[in-house]
Amino acid sequence: MAQFYKAVTNCAFGVGLLAFVLLWIRELRIPLCGDAIFMHYAAFLVGEYGFVPYAELFELNFPITYVIHLLVGNIFGFGEPALRIVSAGTFLVFSIFVIKQFNRYAPKVGYFTALVFGFVYMSHFNNYFQRDFLVLIPLMIALKLSDQVILGRKCKGPQLIALGVLMGVITMIKPHYFLFFPAIILGNQIIFKKPITLELGFKAFLFLIIGMFLPLAIVTFWMYQLNALMSFFEIVQFYLPSYARYRAELGDGFIINRIHLYGGAYLLVVNFIAIFDDRVDVRRRLQFLSLLTIVGWLIGWLQGDVPYYFLLYHLMFLSVIGMSFSIRPFGQMSKSLRFYANLLMPVLGLICWYKLYFVLSMSPHFPATENKYRGLVLKKSKFIQEYFESQPQQTSVQSYQWSFAINAALLELERPNHTKYVTALQFHHRKTDVYLKGLEQDFITEIRQDLPDFFVIDVKLFGEPIESVLQVLDEFYELDASFYDVEIFKKI
Repeated sequence: MAQFYKAVTNCAFGVGLLAFVLLWIRELRIPLCGDAIFMHYAAFLVGEYGFVPYAELFELNFPITYVIHLLVGNIFGFGEPALRIVSAGTFLVFSIFVIKQFNRYAPKVGYFTALVFGFVYMSHFNNYFQRDFLVLIPLMIALKLSDQVILGRKCKGPQLIALGVLMGVITMIKPHYFLFFPAIILGNQIIFKKPITLELGFKAFLFLIIGMFLPLAIVTFWMYQLNALMSFFEIVQFYLPSYARYRAELGDGFIINRIHLYGGAYLLVVNFIAIFDDRVDVRRRLQFLSLLTIVGWLIGWLQGDVPYYFLLYHLMFLSVIGMSFSIRPFGQMSKSLRFYANLLMPVLGLICWYKLYFVLSMSPHFPATENKYRGLVLKKSKFIQEYFESQPQQTSVQSYQWSFAINAALLELERPNHTKYVTALQFHHRKTDVYLKGLEQDFITEIRQDLPDFFVIDVKLFGEPIESVLQVLDEFYELDASFYDVEIFKKI
């Protein structure tokens, strides 16, 4: 039985590795056209044209997102090909780290975790280099550090400060994911039953706060130097609550209502393994992963409980870890129990995989026409590029869109947006909100005072542009070219 099990897992690993390599090569070849392009274009405006984040660029991504994309642009150049290579390389390094982290529990757990999550990550083009993937990198490092710090008997200052730095970094990418850190610290302490004194706990807390303060202080000083700090606080105070309400209105209980689908299967897999595992450290680690998954559900709900595939990365990653443990043969138990464990664990793992991945990817929110959609986005981007290549570089362009095609085209053309409003999303939700009405008035005033040479519009997702924009187009512009949902208006 053991030899058969080994042969099957080796065969599965070989097939999985081949599929992983093919998907990774595909990632290198296919142009990005998702949220990563939008974030990179925003960083391009900051790095190349001196737009001040938040003050001269209305954007709701948190500061370290800018820092990451600015680093990529300054080192490798701003542009989609460079970002694509960095995205693929980052994921490869992340996968290697995952292998080293989890292979110590069993020889193939790390490999299968990296491979299966690779399929999840690389199977949807819109998700490459998303913030929800980027936070997994410091999260993995934090798990590694927590093994060294929390499970030890001494208060290790440098490691705790490093853990605090990671807390600060994640908070400044996406604040929701900060909730993982109390779970990591307290969960390890409780589940692994390590004694701690009040003095030791106070020292650990102090080191964590010092570490967390460092990235927050650096980013705050950077924004202060750019005169972006007050604008950032204004967006956080007035726009993010409105955006959160908008997201809540979109939500259909996607995450909470589907806990019984993928969450129940995951917990069943993980805790079934924990019952029969003969290694205490592995058993407790699996229980710890169950705790992190429950926290992950809470994070998913706080993010708006909407059906965006990439928002589930953290849950998928944790579930893949639990599923990967199911490939391990079990040692110290009776032959009959070992047979059922070896048989049931892969079955439960497959159930988890089905509930987690296939139900989501085959749902109406993720139609099988994704390749067709991606092709259309790239065609629209090419159309915009070809149109403006024949126009003088100094002509001004204003985008009015919630479209990756326009972002990708302007990035490739190295053209700035005419105003600080690079998207139109904020004009199309909660129209009675006083702050949002103020944004609309500010946009129209800026446009009327300095008319751009061109308007590029792609907002069919919302229906039509808002009335004030239609009035401007009617008074000063004429339709010069169109392709599918993209309309290019030229100043009369």
